[in-house]
Amino acid sequence: MTEVLRFVGLCLLTVLFLQLLKGINPAGSVLLLLGAVVVLGIWGIQGIQSVLNGLEQLVARTGLRAEWYAPVIKVIGIASAVQIAGAVCKDAGASALAFQLEIAGVCASLIVCMPLFEQVLVVADALLE
Repeated sequence: MTEVLRFVGLCLLTVLFLQLLKGINPAGSVLLLLGAVVVLGIWGIQGIQSVLNGLEQLVARTGLRAEWYAPVIKVIGIASAVQIAGAVCKDAGASALAFQLEIAGVCASLIVCMPLFEQVLVVADALLE
């Protein structure tokens, strides 16, 4: 709970300072935004690490192979990174760049999922024989 409050506090302080800086120094407000995103990202990664450890233990108990769940975890990471970076681009007035980033994220997700698609086709082929 304290982690969420820390996130909320930093976000609210950042928004307050962004509003104050926006008219005075637009470039400074973008840098402040990027700094807050980096700090929140680092805090978020620390929190996600414990979730991933718990997920690994759960998967180990079920006997599920890494080829089945690893692409899903990677796609979640790609989607999160693209969403955050896209929002920063949009806030900085670079909507076209955000759109290109989203397309790159989709392509990266498809590439990461290729082994999963391959495994699904192998299983489907085995069931049809």
